[in-house]
Amino acid sequence: MISFRFSIKITLFFLFLNLISVQTKAADYILNLKPQDWKLQAKGFYLKSVVDERNEKTNGVAMVSGAKIPVKFKNSLENDLADLIRSSTSFDSTGIPLVLGIQLFALQEKGTMSRHTASLLVKAHFYREHNGKLYEIVELESKPALEMSGPVPLAQETIIQNAMKDFISNLIQMLKESPNMSQMATAAKVIIDPLPNSYFNKRDTLYWNPKLRLKWSDFKGPIPESPFSAESSCVFTYTASTNMNNSTLEIHVQIAACFNTYNSWVKPELKRDTLLMHEQLHFDICENEIRKLKKTLSEASLDPFDFDVQIRSAFNEAWTKYKDIQHLYDEETQHGIVLDKQSEWMNRIALELNAPSEN
Repeated sequence: MISFRFSIKITLFFLFLNLISVQTKAADYILNLKPQDWKLQAKGFYLKSVVDERNEKTNGVAMVSGAKIPVKFKNSLENDLADLIRSSTSFDSTGIPLVLGIQLFALQEKGTMSRHTASLLVKAHFYREHNGKLYEIVELESKPALEMSGPVPLAQETIIQNAMKDFISNLIQMLKESPNMSQMATAAKVIIDPLPNSYFNKRDTLYWNPKLRLKWSDFKGPIPESPFSAESSCVFTYTASTNMNNSTLEIHVQIAACFNTYNSWVKPELKRDTLLMHEQLHFDICENEIRKLKKTLSEASLDPFDFDVQIRSAFNEAWTKYKDIQHLYDEETQHGIVLDKQSEWMNRIALELNAPSEN
């Protein structure tokens, strides 16, 4: 008899827990987002996914029978919004994959059941996905609202659909108005541009050209305490700018060998033709290595998002090699004293500089 009563109590207890569970589930408003005919055609891109970037994962509230209750997605915010957008928009499946990152999503209800306003505040970013990384294209915000008298079926769904439609239509319009956005590049290449004429009129810097021969008057720098007779300050110069051309990011590069007159010096009592010839070849070696760097950059397969890192790496590698060659040149010629070695270096560099260009 005692065991029987105990069993009844246990059964009633579990029935009570199940009732609480059913009531809790019934207290949530489950969104029912359905495909729409937005008549939007997205050219050059498609929506790969929606990601939930929110710190606070609650979705807001809806008013049902005069009470404000939590809103939930049928599956998840990511899946339900992605399905809605994909099924309501004509995307270019061969285009660039984009990701919509939701940063804020808050449904609100104000007023009473007889007169109330449902609204949504949603903030998001569109990203370009490339090699496993996300690159921001644009940040968007939408605040759709709906004023109602009495209950209106699917009011929350309507304002969510309006917000997502706004996002896609705004993105389409932005890309139409700005077709040369670098974030939408599919390729990148370097174009070597000639130096402008203004560069050749500078007093402190000489830019290499076949007709230019150094003179002792070009060595204007202060003379330090040094065991050497002279020193030529030969360096690389580099400037770059970008523009888009038919989905290709063009990196226009101006790069040259230059001689800084105010950092170059010679001891007056040691000025001689053979030493000047030695210093001239330092300048020629600089030009020779610049040409190799130009060829490397022109032939490089560049990533439109990491091209700056790739170019910097090529530049640093070329600069390191250049310094090693200059050091070897001084070492083998003993700074121009060993004339047969000096002659060998001059002949080799001359052959390379006079070789037909492949570009």
